[in-house]
Amino acid sequence: MFTPVRSIGALALAGLLLVSFAAPVAAALPAFDLSTLAQAEGGLGTLVNAERTRQGLVALQVDPDIAAIARQRAEAMAAMDVM
Repeated sequence: MFTPVRSIGALALAGLLLVSFAAPVAAALPAFDLSTLAQAEGGLGTLVNAERTRQGLVALQVDPDIAAIARQRAEAMAAMDVM
């Protein structure tokens, strides 16, 4: 029978296992250059707008100022290992 303590313990164990497997994978990931990042951002916008169009909605316009703020925030989160 699961109790709250057992549930938390099982969750903690699963988290530890996940971290132990994720660390080597994260270390093996290549660094992105600005060109690759710009392609990924553009691709995401294209996918979002394709789905919006399919749903009968207006396509979104990219605001370079907001994109720059979002990029800076993402870089800060990555530097602090937050996510």
